[in-house]
Amino acid sequence: MKLKPKEEKICKFIEDIMWLFEVQNYTRTIKFPSKDEEHGDNQCTAADIVFDPIYRTVVIRIFPVFWEWGKESQAKAIIHELCHCRTGDLADCAENLLN
Repeated sequence: MKLKPKEEKICKFIEDIMWLFEVQNYTRTIKFPSKDEEHGDNQCTAADIVFDPIYRTVVIRIFPVFWEWGKESQAKAIIHELCHCRTGDLADCAENLLN
């Protein structure tokens, strides 16, 4: 399926910053679900991420509400999601310490 120009720009932005999170060599999938498809935790979720360090994959979903946000907020949302790639292991370690 051909991407819309705005989707291509977001994909390029993500590609350009992945090295900051040390996932530039991971297999990445960027999805743009429609309003009728599965959504995040709530209707306000602009984007989410599934990060798998074992299989070296990153899946980012960008939901329709994302396009209602300004460019700076869109960039912050993407960066926020990619931060989970770096903080996920720390969160797992903390949970393991509690158990």
